[in-house]
Amino acid sequence: MRTRSGAHVLVTNPMGRVFMDAIDDPFAAVEAELTACPLGEGADAIVVDIHAEATSEKMAMGHFCDGRASLVVGTHSHIPTADAQILPGGTAYQTDAGACADYDSVIGMEKFEPVQRFIRKMHGSRFAPATAPPRCAPCSWRRTPKASPPASNRCAWAGG
Repeated sequence: MRTRSGAHVLVTNPMGRVFMDAIDDPFAAVEAELTACPLGEGADAIVVDIHAEATSEKMAMGHFCDGRASLVVGTHSHIPTADAQILPGGTAYQTDAGACADYDSVIGMEKFEPVQRFIRKMHGSRFAPATAPPRCAPCSWRRTPKASPPASNRCAWAGG
């Protein structure tokens, strides 16, 4: 994709395998993308959005991409992690960006039924989406000049 300023950005969204259904190797898939479109040659910025359950798999992807991607950020767990950092090779990293949802909830659902499922160890009624104002926990990063490592990586709360 191309930004308004004309920079070419590669965004890839591999899915992790730990605790998830068997799928293709996300590390091989990312390796193929990084080889085909190297940072600074084929792309001015590379974002790897690793959708995975296990934090260890997301961290491993961060180190695997360090120095070859601009940003590696995890998704899936719905809860933002407080580990935004710049890795030794210059890649910005955060284990999970969190959800854009009602945070006075159980991962975006009204609290009662999820709590009851943990107590009863059995399903009751269906989950209902939470209705309070959503909150967003964005991961933002800034890079300058072209194709350089990120200058900052931080998280913030916005909304409800």
